[in-house]
Amino acid sequence: MGVVADVRGEHVFVADTLGHRLVKLRVSDGAELASIGAHGTGPGQMIFPQGVAVAHAPAELHGAGTAGELVYICDTENDRLAVFRASTLELAFLIGGSAAGVNDGWLKVGPTELRRPRAITAHVGPHGPRVYVAEYETHRISALGLDGSRLYTIGGKNTALGRFHSPFGLAVFDGRLVVAEGCNSDGRPSDEARRADWQRDQKRLRVLAIDEGNGVYSGSSARVVQVQILHPREPNVEPRSLSATDQYLYMADFKGNTIHVFSIFGMR
Repeated sequence: MGVVADVRGEHVFVADTLGHRLVKLRVSDGAELASIGAHGTGPGQMIFPQGVAVAHAPAELHGAGTAGELVYICDTENDRLAVFRASTLELAFLIGGSAAGVNDGWLKVGPTELRRPRAITAHVGPHGPRVYVAEYETHRISALGLDGSRLYTIGGKNTALGRFHSPFGLAVFDGRLVVAEGCNSDGRPSDEARRADWQRDQKRLRVLAIDEGNGVYSGSSARVVQVQILHPREPNVEPRSLSATDQYLYMADFKGNTIHVFSIFGMR
């Protein structure tokens, strides 16, 4: 399940994973204002959606003749992002999925291929808005334009600089991209005495500083220039979703049913 607030903080959007839908709630009283979705592969349908993000889009992308906020949700098992207008929860367009490249006159479908997108975050950086997507199956992070065009990718399955093990959560915090990694069975020691330490080392937060150069991309021209590893103090933590404010980073611990809080000062 993913949760994100709109820019004004008046509404929150929830990925109802088991209900296969997106829900809009009013913050002041928790009332459900709208929802969309059902189990399936068609437009407006989802299968086990997870991460969700909000971004302000220009009129030509938002549609309906006006600029406005778009809600991006990871339609995980359909290998795509579904994008809705925040005001009405009308489907605006899809990114990825089996229908990649289709444009039927009202539903724009981006050509970007995604593999099990689980987490997403939106951020406006020096070179404009970005949507970062964690792809669980390919162990990579894709940086997309708001229209779904792929700008660059980071990662692949490894523990080296800028590579990941099963990314579950994403957030931009203090100008850096934070990735919550789960535990992947690849490379697991056969020795039980070493297995617990190995599993603990896989479950971490990786803090990335990304050099996007001049913002003009040819292939994967962006590069990771700094990595900081954070291991939660408790050994049996299962990192999941992330959320950030100006001063604090919040990490949901799936196994411990707790929230871990990191400050800016603790990450520098």
